[in-house]
Formats: sequence, structure tokens, C-alpha cells
Amino acid sequence: MSEVDSGSKRFGSSNWLRGFGADCIGVLAVFFLYAGELVPGVNEPHYWTKSAHFWDPSFGAGDLFLESGNAHWLFYATFGSLTQCCSLPLAVWVSRFVLWGLLALGWTWMIRSIFASEAMGGRSTNTFSTKGGSEVPLVATLCGAAWLAGMHWGHWAGEWVVGGAEAKVAAYACIFGALGCFFRRQPWFAWPLLGLASAMHIVTGVWVIGCCVLISYALSETGPGRMQRWFSTNLRPLLVASLLGCIGVIPALAMDWGVPSDTVGKAAVIQVYGRLGHHLAPSMFAEIRWQSFGILLAIGCLVHWFALRQPFHRWPFGVRWLVANAWLAFGIAVVGALIDFGIGSFDRTLSSKILKYYWFRWNDVAWPLGVAVPVTAMAYGFLGWGSDSREGLDRRIQSWIAAAWLVGIGGLLIASRYVENSKSWIPFGDKARFLSKWDDEETQRQHYRDWLAVCMWIQQNTDREGVWLTPRNQQSFKWHSHRAELACTKDMPQNSAAVSEWAARLDDAYPLNAEKIQLPWTTERLWDLQKKYGLRYVLLDQRVPNQGPPLLPILYPPPGETNQTFSVFEFPVHAKHPSK
Repeated sequence: MSEVDSGSKRFGSSNWLRGFGADCIGVLAVFFLYAGELVPGVNEPHYWTKSAHFWDPSFGAGDLFLESGNAHWLFYATFGSLTQCCSLPLAVWVSRFVLWGLLALGWTWMIRSIFASEAMGGRSTNTFSTKGGSEVPLVATLCGAAWLAGMHWGHWAGEWVVGGAEAKVAAYACIFGALGCFFRRQPWFAWPLLGLASAMHIVTGVWVIGCCVLISYALSETGPGRMQRWFSTNLRPLLVASLLGCIGVIPALAMDWGVPSDTVGKAAVIQVYGRLGHHLAPSMFAEIRWQSFGILLAIGCLVHWFALRQPFHRWPFGVRWLVANAWLAFGIAVVGALIDFGIGSFDRTLSSKILKYYWFRWNDVAWPLGVAVPVTAMAYGFLGWGSDSREGLDRRIQSWIAAAWLVGIGGLLIASRYVENSKSWIPFGDKARFLSKWDDEETQRQHYRDWLAVCMWIQQNTDREGVWLTPRNQQSFKWHSHRAELACTKDMPQNSAAVSEWAARLDDAYPLNAEKIQLPWTTERLWDLQKKYGLRYVLLDQRVPNQGPPLLPILYPPPGETNQTFSVFEFPVHAKHPSK
């Protein structure tokens, strides 16, 4: 029996399928334990109120963010349809499990393909005898937990993959599936999957496609006619990927067609050096992020140096791919940093127009992947050196050390996340920007109860029409009340014209003093905002220092009810500014 037939038999039919299924369930369990927090997560009010409005324009009608451009059109058109048959929390939970399941399938396929490809006749050279699927227990599960640990503790720019229900999770599921297809020499599946990833989340997909084009060529067979062979194999599936990617590209480009360049530049500065600086501009990254990624980078360099005691060309093909990808993604991030510290030092408009495309996103995913996968290969004996008894003993020691690292770092992360999620009493989508760290827990709980009570009252007792002026320190008003608001700090639109309008509204509605503390709203100020933006309701946060009730009719709390934190006022219909 040939080596290919033998490998196919070892990895085929029931043995391989059982191993894959168990591993996939293990990966899904890891993802659930890591990300199974209360609804809504930090970005879910942002995504899912937009989804609800996409399918029902009366939801939050008049809200600037909801009525702005749809950069993630395919996500809203597919997963967003659940808002028509489910409540928002149920739609999110259903989508979470679907997305985590797809992500687990893609991840398991990718990781197992690294080690299966050798036994299935892959072209790369493997020094060691390959192991059958039944002899590689839970390889994707253990590698997945270690990868999550590297990304959770060592990210540079705040990127994550396993989390709430949003477009990029679906995109990464396609990306992992595509990489597995590359490792199995299946370009007709790999490239279209990357095109689908770009359709779901254009910025995520395009960076990965660019890296895969370079790496697939760099790792292709050398010799005469190399470029011609590569094009004959990859050109047509790449064209299919490009057509699929247009589903994401066209809506993203259409949002700014015809918009003046100065408006585009102003919006880019707001995005890069304002709202999203923690993702886009290294000069604004927290010091702890530089330190954490520096440690991860050092660990990765040590792992790669250690693995290079076996020549690079003899590593498993998938390991070579992912390590090369990690360095390429890091190189892209370094270029982004040079743009920020170089061009950004004298022309922030120009640097913002370049940096707004998330130069650091793929690095935050690829570098932990480029560390976890080689360690996994060492743990399972697919990467190492030596063949005589002494060197074989050294290789077994190496495998045990690598396995202990995998289990230890992954187990520590999952255990800590499980404890954190199980103890949480408030969803992070509510907690973010809402609670004061200076308050004790009972006070925080009371504020949260008051928040839910006022939002529920608004949903049940006010007209769906009308724009609300809402507290600055919240991001879940639309999620709970289903009403439009003047502006929300979290909900930055995607198209440039709306971004500029959004920033102007925030400046108008929430003036700050020299210490960056919000100034209280006065009756005069509220009437000025009503005249300018057509406000109908005011949701007052009594936690704002020196904030008193305005001279407007009060709607909430009604007689017989109390709310220590929030109250609702309405501008009288047809009333004029009192100074007029």
C-alpha cells in the first residue's frame, strides 16, 4: 500500500470522523467557556440595534447611527433577520451559538489539516512518522485554548475573535476554514472562503487575502515556470473570491461616494485619533498593551528559534504557513506604526486616511497563532529533531514541556474566564461606561436596576417616534428602549459624513469642563438642543454633578413610583423656546 493510501486510510472514514467530531465539540466548549458572558456583550447593542433597524426602519427611526451607512451589509441581511422573529437577547444567543459553531468547525478543520496533510500525501517533507487521527487527541482543542490565551493576554491593538455575535466572527470562521483548505492543497475551496470572509467583514478579509497571496506563492514549488504554475492553480478561484468580496466592498465604498475629501479626512482623524485610537493608532495604545505584546513577541521568537533546530523546509506545511503569516502580519503592523509615528507627527489627516483600515488587526490574531501552532506541533511530535535514542529522549522531553505549556496556559485562561463570567451580574454591554468604579457594589446594582426600569418604562409608555437626549455614560439605551437617540459615544457611524455629524452632536450635547467632567444640562441649554436637533424627550442622569431638574414637564417617574437615578422629561408639543 502506498504512503498516500496508508495515510488516507488512517485519517479516513470512521476513525477520522470520530476524532474530528470530538475535537470540534471540545473547541466549541472552549469557546463557550471563554466567551459565554451575559447578553449584551460590549459590541452587541451596536450591531443588533443596527440589525433591527435594517429589517424594520421604524425601530429607532430618526437615530443618526441606525440610519447611517451599512458597512456590514451581509451580516445585517443574514443574521440580522432573526430580529424579525426573536427578541434582541434571543436573536443574539442564537447567533452566538451559530457563529461559535462555525468558528469551531473552521478552527478544527484548520488545525487538524496541519497534521493530516502530511499523511494524506502533502508535498512538504516530514522527518517523523505521522500519527493517525485517533492518535492526535483534541489537538485543535488544546491549541485553541493556548491561542486564545496568547490573544487575550498578549494583544497589541485590542483585537479579539471569540466573543459576541458580530460580523467579524463569521469572517474568521471562513478564514480558518480557508487556511485548512490551503494546507490540504484545495485552492478552489480556500480562495472563495476568503472571498466570503471579505463579504462578511471587508477589512478583516482583505488583509488576510493579501497575506495568503504572498505566502501561497512563497511556499509554492520552486523551479522553472513557478509563476505560471501558481497562476494556473490560483487565478480562477481568486477571481471567484474577488466577486464574493464585492458584496462587502461595494457597500463600504458606496457610503463615501461623492463626499468631499475634506469631510473624509476630518472623519478619518475622528476615527483614528479619537473614537478608535486604541485600535488604530499605536501612539494611543496603552502602555500595558505594548508591554504585553512585547512579551508575546519575545516568546514567539524563542519558540521559532527553538523549532529552527530542524530546518524550516522540513516543518509541516501548515506550521510553515502560519509562522510565515505571523511574521508577515507583524511586518504590516510595523509599517502601520511607522506611518503613525512618522507621517502622523506632521500630517494627521493623511496618516488617518491610511491607518483607518486596521493595520494591526490581523497581527493580533496571527501572532498568537504563530506561537500556539508550533508549540502544538512540538507537543504532538510533529516538530522536533533527532532519531537516535539520546536525541529521541530529548525530543520526548521537548514534547512533554510543550504539552505542559499548552495545557497550563490554556487551562489557566479558561478557568479564569469561567470564574469571571459566572460571577458577573451585569452584561458588559451595559457595564461599559455605565458604572462608576468609585461606587460600592450595592450602589452599582441600584443604578443598574434604575436603568433597566426607566428603559422598560420608555419602551412601554412613549411614542416610537421622537429623538431622545440620553445620558453620556451609557451605550445600551437603544437596546433596551428601542428608541432613537441624538448621539451615543459608542455608536460611531461608518460613513464619513455621518461621523462628522456624530462628533458635532457629542460636542453639543455633552460639554465638558477642564477636568473632562460633564457639565450639567440647564433648561436653556436643553431648549437650544431641541431647536437645533428637534429633540422630543430628555432622559436625565442625576449622577451628573450639580444636575438639577429642568423646567420641562416630567413624565417619569410617575406618581407612586421612584427612581433614584433617572428621570424623563418631554418638550411640550408646539411649545417654543422660552426665551423667544
